Amino acid sequence: MHAQGLKFGVHLMRGIPRQAVADNVPILGTSCRANQINNSTTAAWLNLMWGLNMSNSCAQAYLDSVFALLAGWGVDYVKVDDIAAPTYRQAEVDGYRLAIQRSGRPMVLSLSPGATPLASGSHVQANAHMWRIVNDLWDNWGALDALFDQLRNWTPYRATGAWPDPDMIPIGRLSKYGPVGSPRYSGLTADEQRTLMTLWAINRAPLMWGGNLVENRAAELALMTNAAVLAVDQSSANNRQLVGGTRQVWTADVPGTNHRYVALFNREAAAATVSMNLADLGIGSATATDLWSGAGLGTVSGTFSRSIPAHGAGLYRLAPQTTTPTPATYTVAARHSGKLLDVYNASTADGADVVQWAANGQSNQRWRFQDAGGGYSTVVSVNSGKCLDVYGGTGATGDGVRVAQWACHGGTNQQWRLQDVGSGYVQLIARHSNKCLAVLNSATTDGAQVVQWTCGTTTNQHWLRTQV
Repeated sequence: MHAQGLKFGVHLMRGIPRQAVADNVPILGTSCRANQINNSTTAAWLNLMWGLNMSNSCAQAYLDSVFALLAGWGVDYVKVDDIAAPTYRQAEVDGYRLAIQRSGRPMVLSLSPGATPLASGSHVQANAHMWRIVNDLWDNWGALDALFDQLRNWTPYRATGAWPDPDMIPIGRLSKYGPVGSPRYSGLTADEQRTLMTLWAINRAPLMWGGNLVENRAAELALMTNAAVLAVDQSSANNRQLVGGTRQVWTADVPGTNHRYVALFNREAAAATVSMNLADLGIGSATATDLWSGAGLGTVSGTFSRSIPAHGAGLYRLAPQTTTPTPATYTVAARHSGKLLDVYNASTADGADVVQWAANGQSNQRWRFQDAGGGYSTVVSVNSGKCLDVYGGTGATGDGVRVAQWACHGGTNQQWRLQDVGSGYVQLIARHSNKCLAVLNSATTDGAQVVQWTCGTTTNQHWLRTQV
């Protein structure tokens, strides 16, 4: 197999075979028996194995013996199932990682199924090479559409050698022998298939082709062999969502150059123009290339816009001709909780709640302050381009009125004055009401509503701006 330029992978269920425990076989290299190292956990969908009690050192010895065998076979890739969800088995993840290390052979450790809990992000990043972020993905738009948020949320944990895995690519001839539906070519439209491949590429996701390779048609081969698109997946950097919502913009750096990759997505049910501000990338003007077609698109300045079909995507390379300062972007942290001013669920809709949330590195927690005159500023969400707004307009002057985002319109309920309160903190005072931005009831929980309130000395009205 290796002589043919191929890699060798195996799929394991977590733990030790139940039959081995029933027979109470010895554990290689120890005085232990199988019934000393198992626990009572098993996969709900394939209960042939018992989980491992990693507090017994013989459980690690058992895993070491398994991986010594796999190393002897020349295995390159190991998928371990029933370990990432529905319960994240941290101790066993540690055990599998250590067994690979002790085997002396490099092997990719892939964890399944999904969704791996985001709370385990730091641990899984340090101990696995790839991990499922959703359950099984099949060929329907709803499942694909849900992955935009999942991939955005996992961005802080993506690193070289540590890849959030959105599952197989359900393109080509599927379900050849089951298990979901009759044998068929993918139910995703051609535009949706391009969206999937673009989303995987701009996120550097593992490319695990789900269709039967020998039945690929010309269209499938074109999707999986486009060298310019594959280069985005294999060698880009600083991959991130720039604009959220239904018309999304993602970007990545081209290593060794000042070029940028840009992916535009239209999640809506009709064709739409998707645009981005080049200044957000520090670009004044650039020559643009369509990576799917290879076509040069000429020079663009100020704004880069393309018409994108329903559920479609475009992928481009921008080569800057001129540069411009990137607008200053800030996080805004509440003093009492340390949590950030956040547009709930990364919404781009008018009226979406503004709340506090633990820092997650996403653009719905980043803000730009733009001069509105008279010592006031508008506070604009990087994610949506919409303004921090006291809901209800200029007549909403009462305590407790919720703060939301809304399309910027110049009203005084969208204008804020920064009042220094010492130690780097400020109050944000609404021009129309002269009341302060506050976290309701001094709550410290994620999702606590931000409101306006009569200015006082409480720290739930104190905010720290940090440039990012």
